[in-house]
Amino acid sequence: MQRLAFGVLFGSMVFAESATAGSLMPQSVPALTQAADSAYRVRVLHEEPRQDEKTGLIFRRLSVEVLEVFKGRWPSQSIVKVELPGGKKGNEGLHISGIPHLAVGEEYILFLEADWGSGVNRLSGWSAYLVVSDQRGDRFIVSAPESSIEKRTHDIRASQLRSASSYQNFVTEIFSSY
Repeated sequence: MQRLAFGVLFGSMVFAESATAGSLMPQSVPALTQAADSAYRVRVLHEEPRQDEKTGLIFRRLSVEVLEVFKGRWPSQSIVKVELPGGKKGNEGLHISGIPHLAVGEEYILFLEADWGSGVNRLSGWSAYLVVSDQRGDRFIVSAPESSIEKRTHDIRASQLRSASSYQNFVTEIFSSY
């Protein structure tokens, strides 16, 4: 019961923060770029569900391989850790609306806040963009889904690709934003 109460309280705090600060509202690429300490194209290698022993908060710790740097410096190691609140551990789960689900094996563009020595990064603005390719091999950017149930790369429809940003246009927007 105590964990449920904390989850509701944390979810309320996150929602309250988003209502006042806009942290879970979609942000523009220039705003994300300016707020982030780094922007990378990454591939998710591993996901580990975790639970804070003190609070009971469930989160996902991802190991991601940095493939390209758009803002900031190359990390000292090509594999970095990213934590996202929510997820499932055992029979318990926590879903926070607006938090993207990053799938193992997929490529994303992430805007990250500095880890400040903890070795773990946090998404800036809770935004992530999925990198997808069409049948010709052209790359596009679409917003990352909020849950594993939503569409994955192979489920992206041609109509979504037509309305998606081209990879090159998206990257150009990042570089022109700082």
